[in-house]
Order: sequence, then C-alpha cells, then structure tokens
Amino acid sequence: DQDQDVRVLLNGELGERKQSDRVHLDLQGSVNGIPLAGRGEIGPKTALLSGNDVALDLAVDWGGLSIVGRGTIGELASLSRPDIQLSARAPSSRALLDMLGMPEVRDGPLVIEGRISDGAPGWAIDASGNLEEFDFGLSGRVGRPLLLDDLDLQLRLDGPSIADLGAMAELHGLPELAYAISAGVERAGSRLVVRDGQLRVGEATVTLDGSLPNFPDIDDWQAQLHARGFNLSVLAGLLDAGELPAVPYDIRATLASNEQGVELFDVTVTGEGSTLRLDGIIGEAPDYLGTRFQARISGPDMSAVGRSLGFPNLPPEDFELTGNLTLRGDDWQASDVHFDSHDLQLTVDGTVDRLLAPQQVSAELTVASPDLARTLAAYGIEREE
Repeated sequence: DQDQDVRVLLNGELGERKQSDRVHLDLQGSVNGIPLAGRGEIGPKTALLSGNDVALDLAVDWGGLSIVGRGTIGELASLSRPDIQLSARAPSSRALLDMLGMPEVRDGPLVIEGRISDGAPGWAIDASGNLEEFDFGLSGRVGRPLLLDDLDLQLRLDGPSIADLGAMAELHGLPELAYAISAGVERAGSRLVVRDGQLRVGEATVTLDGSLPNFPDIDDWQAQLHARGFNLSVLAGLLDAGELPAVPYDIRATLASNEQGVELFDVTVTGEGSTLRLDGIIGEAPDYLGTRFQARISGPDMSAVGRSLGFPNLPPEDFELTGNLTLRGDDWQASDVHFDSHDLQLTVDGTVDRLLAPQQVSAELTVASPDLARTLAAYGIEREE
C-alpha cells in the first residue's frame, strides 16, 4: 500500500570486543509501535576499512518475527558480490501484514529461507517459504539492487484458497478454491514484462504473456491471455453479477496499441455452443472515460445469459445480441443494439449503470413479433392494455 505509514524509532551502539576483531552491534527501537531489537557482529575491522570482503552475523527480532543473516559482502559501498544466507521465522505474520497495509486474512506461522549471492552484475536470489498452507518461491537476478531495477525473476505462489489471496488485495467474492501461480517477471526502468505466466484455479488454467513499456500506465501495452476450462461462475461474487453460467469456457484475449497510441482489446469467450466477442478501445486512466467496444453474443440458450445480465425470465431459445457500448461518466451508453430470437426482434438505444445485472436502465425499444402478447408472456412480461 503506497499510502501505508511506517513509523520507526531506533537507538543503539557500536562497540569492540577485546577478544574479537569484529564490531559488535546492539540496536533497540520500534517499528509501528512494535518493539524491535537487533544484534550481531560485522568485520573484520580491516575489511570494514577497505570496504571489501566484509563478514556479517546479524539477527533482528520484531513482533515475534526473527530474521537472521550470515555471510559476506564483497564490496560494501555497492553491496555487490554478496554471499548471504537469510532466515525469517515467526509464529504469526500479523505484524508484518499490518505494516504492509494488508487486511485480515488467514494467519499462521511464517517461515522463509533464502540466499543472496553474486549475480555479476547485481545479486542472484533464491528464496522459498510458507505461511501456514501458502507456499511461495522467488529466484533470479537483481541487476541494480539499490534501485530495485534490472530485474529478472521467477515467481511461484500456491495455496488452498484463492479467496484468501484475493482478500490480501481487497478483491472480495472469489471462491474457496486451491490455486497455483507461476511467472517470469522482468523489469528495466519503466518497462515491465511478464513471461510464461500461469494461473491454475480448480480445473481451469490461465496463461499470460505481456509487456507494459511505461509501467504502471497501460500505454503501448502488449499481451496475450488464454484461459482453458474456466468456469465464469467463480467470478460471480467478485463481479457482483448474481449468477454467471456454471460451464467451462475457453477465453482468448489480445491487448495491443495502435500507431496513434490507442489501447485496443479483443476478447472471445466460447463454451457449450455460446460465443461472446468484445472488440474495442480503452479510454485514458484513471477513469477510462471513452472506453468503447462492439459486443456480439450468440448461443442456444438465452435464459442462462439473461440471468447474468439481470433478466431472469428469458426462455431457453437460440438468440443473437449485437451492439455498441461506450463509457460516459457513470453510465454505459448502448447504441445500435439488436436482439434476435425465434419470436422476438428488438432494437435498443439507451443507458445502463453497469454491464452485469444493471440496476438502472433507460432505453428506447423497437419491438417486432408475430404474436407480441404470447411472446412477452414467454419472457415473463405482462403487457398493459
């Protein structure tokens, strides 16, 4: 959390021991009101004077979290050529999550083991750990460690509940399903690249490759996403959609930018004879006003799609729905919307407050049907005389 306050109070002393060629460190203080204590030795003194091949043996205790580091640093001024073993353990991760500004999630014992070695240039990192039933790993290289830049890392994270993982990012409504995440991440200046990203949730697999040249902005982005066996119903709670079809879908999405710097997207969702295609542009952050796209939905059972869109009384018939949608202020403007089924044809122009399960709809409709009264009754609509 970039707005999270971290309050640090420290005092301590450096001293020499007669029987040791090293400098002794004793540190006391607090971080966010939680007591902190550090102790250890660095040296030898000749290495400290030259700044080369400095050995260290340090330990820090904070809020039940114990961190131990032992090893050497080849060049102290630049923190280069390290060879350090690190260990972190705690009976609870609550204090650490509070400092990071993360909300209450499943807590438990925290264990991390790792090594930082010479990456020539920079650092090579290899670490792994677990928080109760959550396992994670990090390996790769940090070319400019003092700036956290020139990164080439491999990440791994898996656990018993993606709902708990989502809660850490304040994404609520995800299901209690086991997950596994892995990805390669590169960063050089403002350029961020994700390669061979993979997410497995239940029976679904999602792969992602992409780049953001001006991270965190999406200008000039490029990405390819493919989801196999993805059950959209698992997103119903997150999207507050009420109900989404509980069938496995194949999802393909392409994100790109044209020569004018406009961000484009093209998404196709298929499953059990139904197809959804979205093709359009994304407006400027942070409000994304001007986002617009063309939508086409078709399938053998409009009742399932109708429940997702907030219309629970549609009959189970073949249908096709096409239209254009544009984000204007707080509402979406729908234009040239055409609905076609066996007994009913609609043309719609208007606005909705949200795309899934809308609460406010204002629209002009043109209706055509060979027997309008019977058709409306099949759709659960009573016609007023």
